[in-house]
Amino acid sequence: MVDINHDDKISMSEFITACLDRGKVLHKSLLKRVFNMFDIDNSGAIDISELKKIYGNLEHDTYEDDEFWEQLFLEVDNNGNGEISFKEFTELM
Repeated sequence: MVDINHDDKISMSEFITACLDRGKVLHKSLLKRVFNMFDIDNSGAIDISELKKIYGNLEHDTYEDDEFWEQLFLEVDNNGNGEISFKEFTELM
């Protein structure tokens, strides 16, 4: 089941979760490497502009919609500071 919250939509976090093989252990060092790929400016956090740069190369109307990015951050940014910390990133995974 991909649509975890049963809202008839697949959110970014649901998509990423579905892509992961839960049977494999994700080592912290691997997660850190993936996180660093998203953290383009090496600030220690991922912001909306960094995600837009990464996903902006994909041709899909959803990725151009600011509401999409705001919803994504509401789902992942637990402390509401507008950035995804490494802790929040690992909790998502």
